[in-house]
Amino acid sequence: MTSDLSVLIVDDDPTSLQLLKAILEDTGLRVTTMDRPTAALRRVEAQPPDLLITDLRMPEMNGLDLVRAVRRLDRDICCLVITGFASDEATAEAYQAGATDLLLKPINVPEVQTRVRNAAELVRLRREVKALRAALGESRSGAATGRANARTQELAELPALPGSAAPLEVVGRDEILHRLERIESLYRQGILTATEYEEKKRSLLDRL
Repeated sequence: MTSDLSVLIVDDDPTSLQLLKAILEDTGLRVTTMDRPTAALRRVEAQPPDLLITDLRMPEMNGLDLVRAVRRLDRDICCLVITGFASDEATAEAYQAGATDLLLKPINVPEVQTRVRNAAELVRLRREVKALRAALGESRSGAATGRANARTQELAELPALPGSAAPLEVVGRDEILHRLERIESLYRQGILTATEYEEKKRSLLDRL
């Protein structure tokens, strides 16, 4: 990971804050820590981070309420929730609130690094999709559209994504962007492995 991504960690436990800060700074992220969720929410309004990591149980506001509030402000922020007990019900509730992933206590350093790295990759993918959408808007009537149309048959031969009965009908660059967002969603749900996700993403990006 590199320092182009920022992370805000919210936890009322100073020991957890210090540990997570040290772990993530070692991976190259720019880290800010806060011990009050209401203050953290004001910080997000003023200066949105790329990633939010929040404890589940805190005074003033629990972690899921914070995630919901943050996602209302900016849906591009990837949110990870720290919990000591991840039952199926709790996991489902976290995802429904808008969490990208869960981090379990006690903190396992390699696991935290892996899960945060995956979340950072989602942030970068969203940036790429936004940039591609902007480029598409600027050049829809130009040569780029012609190149996209020329690739239609090639894209139509891509295999169906997991969970799909058949390949999507490909109509051009818009469909490629749709597929990028689709594989991100499948990866976040655990349907695609990290390797499958990376391969499919690169395959689609190479065809733009």
